[in-house]
Amino acid sequence: MSQSADGSPPESIGPSITEQELSELFDLFNQHYFGGRLRKYQVRIVTQFSTERRPETGGHLYRKERLIEIRPISLFGDNRLPFEMAAILLHEMVHVAVSDYHGQKFKEEVRRLQRLAGIDEIDEGYDIWEGTEQFVMILEQSPWARRLFR
Repeated sequence: MSQSADGSPPESIGPSITEQELSELFDLFNQHYFGGRLRKYQVRIVTQFSTERRPETGGHLYRKERLIEIRPISLFGDNRLPFEMAAILLHEMVHVAVSDYHGQKFKEEVRRLQRLAGIDEIDEGYDIWEGTEQFVMILEQSPWARRLFR
């Protein structure tokens, strides 16, 4: 899934996604959504997090280690689609950007990404615990990101 010589996103990602592809998505998302201001983090696909987490958690950030772990299996035992794993990655990158768990700064950053994606009607009552739906919607509304997962 390497970028083209001009830095534009690749054409598409297959039916599964690798750590290398997630790492490359980190770089693409960093440039597109965060203006390249985030420090590089290693992205790892794990069946179990390094520290104990709630079973429904799809991803976790280890700030000190500059590591993001993503679980490829949902709470229901289903394999996550590449688009879902990319949305989880973007969620964790918001944590990197704002150093706020799921508080006001986190929600403000999610809304900034929504506006950047052209999502005008933002649900102000959105509960961040509803899952990755908002991040999937951000990716779906970004033509360059959407075409990655055709």
